[in-house]
Amino acid sequence: MHFWSLAVSATVLQAVNLGLPLLFTLALVKIYALEEFGLYSTLFSIVAILSALAEYGLPTHGLSKIQALRDPTAKAKMFVAITQTKLVTSSLTFPIYLMVASFLIGSRLSVVGILCGYPYILGVALNSSWFLYAESKLPALLVSSLTIRTGSIIVLLLVSRFANNIEVAIALNSISFLLVGFWSTWIGLRVSQRTFKNLLDFSHTHREIKENLKQSGPLSLSNIFVVFYTSINVILVSNVISIAAAGIIGVAERVVRAGQTILSGMTTAGLASASRHTDRERRTVLGWQITMHALSGVLVYLSSSLIVRALGTNLDPLAIDVLRIYSWVLAIGGVSSVLNTHYFVRTGKYRIQTIIVFGGCLLNVPLVYILAVRFGTLGAAAGVAAVETLVLSLTLAFAAMHRSAPDER
Repeated sequence: MHFWSLAVSATVLQAVNLGLPLLFTLALVKIYALEEFGLYSTLFSIVAILSALAEYGLPTHGLSKIQALRDPTAKAKMFVAITQTKLVTSSLTFPIYLMVASFLIGSRLSVVGILCGYPYILGVALNSSWFLYAESKLPALLVSSLTIRTGSIIVLLLVSRFANNIEVAIALNSISFLLVGFWSTWIGLRVSQRTFKNLLDFSHTHREIKENLKQSGPLSLSNIFVVFYTSINVILVSNVISIAAAGIIGVAERVVRAGQTILSGMTTAGLASASRHTDRERRTVLGWQITMHALSGVLVYLSSSLIVRALGTNLDPLAIDVLRIYSWVLAIGGVSSVLNTHYFVRTGKYRIQTIIVFGGCLLNVPLVYILAVRFGTLGAAAGVAAVETLVLSLTLAFAAMHRSAPDER
């Protein structure tokens, strides 16, 4: 089945490109005080939300559009137009990022430290792996990403150990994402037989950019809501409890997001190869995706104490219980994402997905805030798990109402 070859490449790419850096940055807990890691986690939670705004749902929109194209020239034009649109949206997020970050953590982090987070947003916006998924050109990106990521992680840990400056860690992490973004775009241009000159020529693509923004709007809202309610928790905890508590939540979030990011390669592979599968094959793929997410949650729960101990004495023992709660988030959050992609994204029912995610987003902030104030760090973690449970319940309810969705295009 085409899915499995694509899924293996996509999963390994996600592990190299996003999952492993998330896990390796946990090693910063051994280098810095928990408060500094909390500040690091808070900044990159802000960065994650603004990155979702910069992407504007364009990678998923572009992937679904290119699936329907057969002409290489049309595919190349679509790739250039989508990338140009992301360049526009990422530029527009810059002043928003500066204002939000300065307001939330400006008193605890210098302007230089805040600016060092922005290359991450550019790197995410430039990342063209969505196009390489569609064109089955992942191996070239995989090898190069592995080299860049591994080198960046080694430099990050060595420099951080000797510099003992959290701003250096922020800068190196952001720059590594920017390098991979540029490299994946260069490979995409080679595949589409285009150049950076074509990419920077906006004179003939104004209409395509407007059309892309219009069509990806509903999906962008859904993506922004997802990232908001999964990233806002560290920011809330840092302001409601303490920056050290944000560090504990940040550790759990990074372990869980690393697992979800790695497994999202299977979800993307399922979306990219869906048009080549029968209904029975799609159901088989769906079953495997759900099983893998569930097993990953069980694995994190069983290994929580080992993970926390491996991170050193800087981490509060409370982190074990927090991570166990977050293992539930990993399992059910992943299942929700798989079902949403299968039933609603693949079939173009973006509004349903937006409604579901908005429901979770609407509940997340007040619930996590109240539980954090009342029960502290464990209460905040329980609130996150409760919101993920609600999102899964809504997803199952809407999927039951639209059972014909897998057969529609």
